[in-house]
Amino acid sequence: MAINFRQSPFENLEPKLRASVEASLVQQAFKRGETILRQSGSFTGIVWLRSGVGMAERRRPDDSLEYSSPLHWGVWGTEALMKGTYLGTLIAATPCVASVLPAHDAHRFNADPAFSKLVADWLSDDFSLSVKAMSALSASRTDERVMDFLSYVYRQAARDTARSVSGQHGSVAWPFSVGQLAQFVSVSRPHLSTILSRLSAEGKLSLAGRRLTIPAIADELRKGAANTAAPLKR
Repeated sequence: MAINFRQSPFENLEPKLRASVEASLVQQAFKRGETILRQSGSFTGIVWLRSGVGMAERRRPDDSLEYSSPLHWGVWGTEALMKGTYLGTLIAATPCVASVLPAHDAHRFNADPAFSKLVADWLSDDFSLSVKAMSALSASRTDERVMDFLSYVYRQAARDTARSVSGQHGSVAWPFSVGQLAQFVSVSRPHLSTILSRLSAEGKLSLAGRRLTIPAIADELRKGAANTAAPLKR
């Protein structure tokens, strides 16, 4: 997965190449529960999730769940361009719209050094995000693990400038049940409910109306955006 871009994952390509790549994109809509990409499936294209929320998961050879996490936006499936098969499954947790760069076009553009470098940057981004996700799930204390994981998801979702936290009173979409969150963080559902109630009472987060809010991070992001937009004083 790659999320280090503002408007388009192809925005750093020179204009002519960017136009050619974006002209090759195919828009696809997915219903809730529909599989967008399947682990071990043959490479069919690179997916740019434009709207909706997906659920990414990876399973071990014995089919036990190794990892699962929400995906609010970004580029998915880049590793399959190199390996030939997808390393994880992406499921539409809500109705989703994606722009797909078909496999034959992805291979064709990858012959261009500039596009190949972009793919390498995406793979680096994917590795960095994986490390952050694993780090968020490594806390020994359960309440810290829950807070760290939700903070990771919140920051990732807030990177989408088209669906920024400023427009939703600091909230991002959270179309998951307590049971699903319990699976994400490997905590029993009753214990998780107790933790969420306490974190909510302390004002650290809110999970209400299928929205997730983490006030401290929302304030941090707003201040960062304001500082970026403010003119430099001479």
